[in-house]
Amino acid sequence: MPKKPTDPRFIDLEGRQFLARRVVEYLGRAANGHNMWLCRCECGAESKLATHEITKPNPAQCICQKRKKTESALVGKRFGRIFVEGFSEVIEGDSHWNCVCDCGHKWVVMGQSLRSGATQSCGCLMRDLVSIRATKHGKCGSPVYRRWDSMIQRCYNKKFKHYSYYGGRGISVCDRWRFSFEAFFNDMGDPPTNGHTLDRFPNNNGNYELGNCRWATRKEQQRNNRGNCIIEYNGKSQCVSAWADEYGVPRSTIAGRLHRKWSLDRVFSF
Repeated sequence: MPKKPTDPRFIDLEGRQFLARRVVEYLGRAANGHNMWLCRCECGAESKLATHEITKPNPAQCICQKRKKTESALVGKRFGRIFVEGFSEVIEGDSHWNCVCDCGHKWVVMGQSLRSGATQSCGCLMRDLVSIRATKHGKCGSPVYRRWDSMIQRCYNKKFKHYSYYGGRGISVCDRWRFSFEAFFNDMGDPPTNGHTLDRFPNNNGNYELGNCRWATRKEQQRNNRGNCIIEYNGKSQCVSAWADEYGVPRSTIAGRLHRKWSLDRVFSF
């Protein structure tokens, strides 16, 4: 066994524990001048490490510790109808997980498929959606049915042209509406006119669900756009155009006063 240096700056690590590793013995000085140590992990694996590799704030970990972290990453999480029960194995670099579907079916799913949203059920979700679309409710092709179908597509179909503005930013449809057109129709009814579309209101960043949806005209939709400047005054919040209509003045008048950084009391002094 090599003799340990007598230099007072030398740090004797022998016998000390660092995370899952214990320093077993001193191995001597390497060609680059670093003091080397034989370390043994709690899993039994041995490694040769320099002092700075052992004592730094985020020391190098044994592969078993990295595996433990990987094996607990998705456990207990839910992806659509899938609940992750535990880690299965690594196949060609991809982690696989033991999962159970809400319908009771158990199988192994690749982690990447869960994270990307490519797999959201054992296949029962697609069967249910097909069944919904095949249901004879007499409304297929009607304005209300087309608006319901568009709502589903923009939230869950990644190939839909506007998906990034809806499902892509976390907007979803409540289960009651997502899996039942009849439930949606019972809650919302027919749009008043063909010009009315489905609008998330009062929370434009919220989900499609009862209490946050209305049939709105094109004008109302534009005023509920998340890009609008919303002004709160006297306990009321609405966009500049709505304020202009309320006071009977051109929109440019209010917008100009706001641009000049007037106080709200002065902006609305007509």
